[in-house]
Amino acid sequence: MKKGYSLVEILVVAGLLALVVGLVLSMSNTSNLSWDTHNIQLELQQKARFGIEKMVEELYQVSSSNITVAGNITTFKIPVIVPPDTDIYNDTTGDVTWGAEGNVSRSIRYRNVSNQLVREIINDATSVVMSTQVCANNVTAMVLVPTPSSFPETLNINITCSKPLRPGAGATNITTNLESQVTFRN
Repeated sequence: MKKGYSLVEILVVAGLLALVVGLVLSMSNTSNLSWDTHNIQLELQQKARFGIEKMVEELYQVSSSNITVAGNITTFKIPVIVPPDTDIYNDTTGDVTWGAEGNVSRSIRYRNVSNQLVREIINDATSVVMSTQVCANNVTAMVLVPTPSSFPETLNINITCSKPLRPGAGATNITTNLESQVTFRN
């Protein structure tokens, strides 16, 4: 009586084992790819949502006479409190005072620069950028459409964000798109 296994039996078992391991690794890779795709898409949506919500929050305060839209750039003013340390938004004639960050000689500008949604405070007299805040990253496109175009009552905002699934040549990009519409106050 022989003890042990024949070479054929060992080769059959090794082949079956390799097949099972290959199937498990393939399923694991597919699962990891799905997980990574979902996480990147979620990250893009969260960042884009933060940026668009910040923008919309300020745009709700805008009057259609205090906004300009040119391509993917919008510049506007919001009501500012005057005089300082009071809760009054009107000047002595009863008109709303417009500006940014409590200063009537400043404006707010949102634009897409180097794949970022950027909020800037602009000095109206010198056109110098006083401060910059990045509101969202991986922004590949921002489309602003005022309606109607002559004296806008609403602004349609469309932000597209994109990021590679995995770094390297030939990487697949994950893309998400967010839209919002703002109706101006008057």
